[in-house]
Amino acid sequence: MAKKREGFSVAELLKQKAELLAGKEVAAPGQRGFSVFKLASGELQFRMTYVHNGQRRRISLGLFDRDGRDGRLTLADANARYDEARALLRDGIDPKAQREAEKNAAERAALEEKRAPTFAQLFAEYDARELSTKRTGADMKRLIERNVLPALGKRKVAEITRRDVAVLLNDIRDAGSPATADKLTTILVRCMNYACEAGILDVNPLAGIKRTTSEPRDRALRDEEVRAIWTVLATSSMHPGTALALKLILATGQRPGEVVGLGWSEIDGDVWTIPAARAKNSRAHRVPLSPLALELLDRARILAGASAYAFPSPHHRPGQPDTDRPMDRHSLSRAVLRNLGLFGTEAWTPHDLRRTCRTGLAALGIPHEIAERVVGHAQDRITATYNQHSYDREKRKALDAWARHLHEIVTDTPPASNVVALPTRGAS
Repeated sequence: MAKKREGFSVAELLKQKAELLAGKEVAAPGQRGFSVFKLASGELQFRMTYVHNGQRRRISLGLFDRDGRDGRLTLADANARYDEARALLRDGIDPKAQREAEKNAAERAALEEKRAPTFAQLFAEYDARELSTKRTGADMKRLIERNVLPALGKRKVAEITRRDVAVLLNDIRDAGSPATADKLTTILVRCMNYACEAGILDVNPLAGIKRTTSEPRDRALRDEEVRAIWTVLATSSMHPGTALALKLILATGQRPGEVVGLGWSEIDGDVWTIPAARAKNSRAHRVPLSPLALELLDRARILAGASAYAFPSPHHRPGQPDTDRPMDRHSLSRAVLRNLGLFGTEAWTPHDLRRTCRTGLAALGIPHEIAERVVGHAQDRITATYNQHSYDREKRKALDAWARHLHEIVTDTPPASNVVALPTRGAS
């Protein structure tokens, strides 16, 4: 019959912790070499004393905590560690030497991880040491976070090939964002150069990769195209939230990324304030909302339900806050591409809707300075510094005029008054 283990009880350990003087050690009854030692801090440390190859040795098994918090040991944990160490001794293995070997192996693995990082780890280092010091560094970082890290972030840098990057960039171009692909090309080539300079890579796999030579887009939709697109958006099988986001880009002239990221906290009555953290030029931007824009947001609010965003990700699940995030900006481009044949127009992108608004403001006689402020274009440094006028009233008049003009376009009839009779109620 096996001898019953004695050892400590939790009650005894708590008593020892309260009564032992610091520096005193107490052996566990019936468990050879197992003891508890009170540190100067007042904590109890489990220890094991043993003899291996004729040498007396001692190791710490860990600190005691009744509930096992913060990596400390319950009494059961300590007993398990003691039993493991005794088993090693029976196999002729020194527990202390084994622990040192495991520690050295962990340190080697950590060093190897540092020498062979993932792309996310490399980019974090590159950003901290170089990219963040550049004027456009924050914008470039956001581009990488949105477009590259989801695909390549967990990959080891040494395993990423030129083909991997080429496929990623081509997908972005095919989604209607060639300018974004060009910017990412520049950042990725420089990031991989940094990896070579830091000793992570011997050769840059992206060396010599070129940006495209495409000219900046200048496409603004004609009135008949706007009418056709607006009609199809209201009747197609496209997700209604996506259709509403595209209409809101056209109605407000704001950037697609700013529209899909719109949080309800940014709306105050009939004004939408895009925070500096989300604005391309890193300046907060106030957008007066026309009746048309408000109608679109009314529809979006119904669709969004309890989400904090006007256009939530399709992966959002009610009651699961960790899934509540905005729609991916590129989902707009992909949706347009999938449905392009339905519109009966030449190819267009979500950003072309923004350009159409800006062009329409000019056609309506809106002064250049006002139209530029409507769409949130950066002002030159002197103007931005010395002209602190908000232009809210002027921007509101401009966007209301544009809403009336959009009504004329999509209904092919002039409005009866200055109040826009909206065709969107009950539709996407």
